[in-house]
Amino acid sequence: LALSPGGEVYVLDAGQRSVQAFSPEGSFLVSFGRPGTRPLELQQPRALAVGPDETVYVLDDGRKAVVMFKGWRASGELVVGAPEDELVGLAVD
Repeated sequence: LALSPGGEVYVLDAGQRSVQAFSPEGSFLVSFGRPGTRPLELQQPRALAVGPDETVYVLDDGRKAVVMFKGWRASGELVVGAPEDELVGLAVD
């Protein structure tokens, strides 16, 4: 669960390998993210955070990557950790 600076609520749905977005009032807005093992896809998402510019960051332990979403679309990723590492948390400053 993460809150954006604008008040939107983001919920990580690890089972569906996606992120759900809700308005500050609680209305469903959109679900985004795609399951898979290729770049910009989510294999085993573990954590999420929202940056001050409203970029959503999702930590994918399965692919050892942080996938970035801007405007609800995957916009890039950063490889983090080695195959033997267990990644469990994410923070954005």
